[in-house]
Amino acid sequence: MLGVDGLEIGAGYGQVENGQAVKNAAATNATGDQTDITAFVNYSIGPVSLGYQMSNEDNVATTAGVTSADQEATRWGIAFNVNENLSISYGEAETEFLHASAAAVTEDVDGIAIAYTMGSMKIAGNRNQAKGMAGVKGANDEMTEIAVSFAF
Repeated sequence: MLGVDGLEIGAGYGQVENGQAVKNAAATNATGDQTDITAFVNYSIGPVSLGYQMSNEDNVATTAGVTSADQEATRWGIAFNVNENLSISYGEAETEFLHASAAAVTEDVDGIAIAYTMGSMKIAGNRNQAKGMAGVKGANDEMTEIAVSFAF
């Protein structure tokens, strides 16, 4: 794209209509609309790929009288193909939850992965950790996974 080998640029827009506004603040059905906007850039050169993305979610929706938090996110990642069998990647994501009636909370997620393929067998592992999950302060999680797969 744009005359640069290995460069990809893209953007997206979406809107979710949640119905008509309800006068009763205690209503349990969601009302208002949600708007999503995102843009990304990826660049690959030789065995290395880099990616960066920004997105924004504008929530006007209310459920049971509570307005959903707007979200602003940035994500980036890098992948390196060591050879035709081994790849390593790392990525980070940061999402800021902008609560209407409380302080903003930032969700931080990062992870690393490695995969080795030999013929029809693959062994892969990844390690991910998150802080402030879903915009809740103190909601943390970690995950480690090792997988072996065979193709026949």
